[in-house]
Amino acid sequence: MTDFVILSLIIIAHILIYSFPPIVGSFMKQNEQINLNYVYLGVLFTLVQLFDNLYSITLSSKYSLFGGDIAYAALIFATVYLISSQPEPKVVRNLIYIIMINALLLFLLFYLINHILDSDQVVNYLDISDLLLEFTLRSLFLSLLLFSSEIILILFFTKKVTLKYQSHLSVTLFLGIGYVIVLVMDGILYPIGINFLFPGSNLSILNGLICICNVIKSHQYH
Repeated sequence: MTDFVILSLIIIAHILIYSFPPIVGSFMKQNEQINLNYVYLGVLFTLVQLFDNLYSITLSSKYSLFGGDIAYAALIFATVYLISSQPEPKVVRNLIYIIMINALLLFLLFYLINHILDSDQVVNYLDISDLLLEFTLRSLFLSLLLFSSEIILILFFTKKVTLKYQSHLSVTLFLGIGYVIVLVMDGILYPIGINFLFPGSNLSILNGLICICNVIKSHQYH
């Protein structure tokens, strides 16, 4: 197999894995489907934080696609799907509560890791600096803030579009464009926020946009 075929199979495997729960949920009753989506989105939010730098896929000699990028793209896509099928403020409010609980648990987890690594009683086999953990905590806070703001905007514009247009094609095109816009916005706002919360990190907006563009390109295989 060529490298292109192997890379394509890896990306397709990611898409199939992340698409499986929503597909299964589409055969369930409405309440069961919503509950499954809540759980799935909560898990995705957690995976975004854990997979952020855990592994990456080399697209070329210059660009890599991180596991967190793929998980985040799936998170936004599943969110758009949920809100478009259930455009109710209650759904968004419950989703924000779930993400907040997940963020709190991750905060506690990272704090515990930091405390363990600082302990003289533990032999540290992992080279994880306090600076990295602090960066992760602030990144988690920023991700929570951005995601909550984005899903509120998605709900607002979904309401506006569905009231104005009755055509399924128009609504589908809007949701597709909105999905890309949210990813690009995150590629701009996330580096700006990190550089503000963590001065000296020098996280490039250009690199953020490149990562987002790579994520969008990966979805073209689907």
